[in-house]
This record gives sequence, C-alpha cells and structure tokens, in this order.
Amino acid sequence: FTVKQQAYLDTFALNAANHMITVAGWHADDATVYMPGHFVILFDKTANHEVAHKLVPVTTSPDVASATHITNAGKARFQTTFDLTPAMLNHTLVVVSRYSNSTADDYGSASSDYWFNNQINLDAQDGWLDNLSQSGNTINVAGWHTADSTLGLTHHVVILYDYTAGKEVSRHEVTNAPSGDLAVSHGNFVNANNAR
Repeated sequence: FTVKQQAYLDTFALNAANHMITVAGWHADDATVYMPGHFVILFDKTANHEVAHKLVPVTTSPDVASATHITNAGKARFQTTFDLTPAMLNHTLVVVSRYSNSTADDYGSASSDYWFNNQINLDAQDGWLDNLSQSGNTINVAGWHTADSTLGLTHHVVILYDYTAGKEVSRHEVTNAPSGDLAVSHGNFVNANNAR
C-alpha cells in the first residue's frame, strides 16, 4: 500500500533568553504501524550534518485526526527543546521528524523522515551608534550591538578603524551593560539583554 504522511510545525523558534530552540508540531505517517520510535532531529544545513536529536514520544492529536485519515493521526503531536551551542552559530538549522523501528540512538534499521521547510538562521546581527564624538584627543563611542554569534564569547572589543588609511587605529575591550530596551525590540538575538 502507499504510505502517506503529512506534517506541520507549529513552533520552530529561538528562545534567545534561555539559549534554546523550541520545536513543536505534528507528523502523521502510515509507516508508524512498523515504526514506534519517534525522533526530532536538528539538522545544520550550512555544515550538512545532524547537530542534535532526541527521542520524543508523540502525544494525542484529535485535531490532526479530524483533518487527515493517516494511521497515527490521533497520536502525532510532538514538542521538545534543544540547547543552543556555539557550533550552531552562524549556521542555518532545520528540523526533521523521524519515525524509526527502534528507540535506540542509532535509529534502528528502518525509518521514515519528514523534512520541514522552516529554518532558523543564526547569523543575524544589528547595531547602532548612539554617540560618536571627539573631545580633544579622545574619541567617545556609545551604542549597542546584538548578534547571534555571541554565545560563549566573553570578550567584546570596539575597534576604531581609519577607512582612508585602510588600517586599525585603536581597539578597546568593553564591558556590556544591561539593555532591557533591546530585549523588547531585538529579543530574538542571543545577547539582546546585555548588548549596550
């Protein structure tokens, strides 16, 4: 018989404050008759490899059962989180829902996958200079810089660069300050709470 499957991601989001990625959705698949194990896989499209996976049991889904007649439609929902790691930064991530004939980490000998099109791009950044002024021989700089690539990086350096001469003039390590305003406007960035 023809194996049918349908799936949908309700949530695939970066929880920047907690350095986590949240995944929730459903995957109905006729192959579940032979494949009781369900895994959620976080896949790095940039590096073309799996970065993490979890065995995630499916839960009841009467809404899915009323919309489709696939074998496990009444028990197809899943939800999990993945910790954000420095290796994921500056990369694009996608999710794979996998049913397997095993619950072992090696996925067993048979599986049925659904690749979602949703993506999280962890290469974003934004910034603004509130002040750039000169006072005698001193250059004063104040502003903010949000970036996903800051996880695990403990040093923030501001560099004064002379574009005309094409060289660095000076650099100073700075201590970031709390930035509650950015947590509201730029809350999707990993360092939004502490970017000033």
